[in-house]
Amino acid sequence: MALNWDKYSDKITAIGATVTALAAISITVIEMRSEQEFQRISVEPYLEMGNSGGAPGFDFYRFVISNTGLGPAVIKSFEFYVDDQEVLAWSDALELLTSGDEEINYSYSSILPMRRISAEETLVAVELTPRSPTVVSFHRAMPGDRVKIELCYCSVYDDCWQSDFSAAFTEGLHQPVRECPIDEDGFSN
Repeated sequence: MALNWDKYSDKITAIGATVTALAAISITVIEMRSEQEFQRISVEPYLEMGNSGGAPGFDFYRFVISNTGLGPAVIKSFEFYVDDQEVLAWSDALELLTSGDEEINYSYSSILPMRRISAEETLVAVELTPRSPTVVSFHRAMPGDRVKIELCYCSVYDDCWQSDFSAAFTEGLHQPVRECPIDEDGFSN
């Protein structure tokens, strides 16, 4: 017995159209997810902390935070510890890390919650001048056994990372975290 294709052609066409539509929707969803992931990666910040100057031949010391990533970073918290005690201001850090016998000229940037650091921007967190034994001792302490700095920041998509700057900071750079605690006080002077 032969099948009458004319009788079933509408059903076969409908099933074929449904399968084609489902395949198109699936491909669209996959492409959309890939595009979203690409967008997240294309604005990922990468904050690095480090020292600048302070060595012979330089008349200054700077502690800097640089965004070497692709997108802006939103700082959520910046915690500075000396001898495992949290310090809330550069003036307190200077007092704890130097002899205090010499007056130091310094300028600083407040590091407050929600501060943005654009891609390719370097923030001079603190600068000490001129070069002196006190400035050299501060430079040697950064990082050192006595100093630890923790920085938590997020992208514009609220993907977050934690970095630390300490004597053993080799594993503490740009570690993903679920979220950052917001430091209400910030760090200034």
